[in-house]
Amino acid sequence: MKFLIIKERTMCVLLVGIILISSMIGLCYPVKETSSPKPEYTIVIDAEHGGVDVKLEQ
Repeated sequence: MKFLIIKERTMCVLLVGIILISSMIGLCYPVKETSSPKPEYTIVIDAEHGGVDVKLEQ
């Protein structure tokens, strides 16, 4: 049975390479903001599973 042996130096080089590649992708393709309007209403769906609703006294 053969085992894959990866040296510490190889792991460091791979890690640095992944960091550099992801940084370059992040710089070349930045996240763009969308200009969609905020919704005027919020829709709330109540499941109506029963039980007593707690009413706070003021």
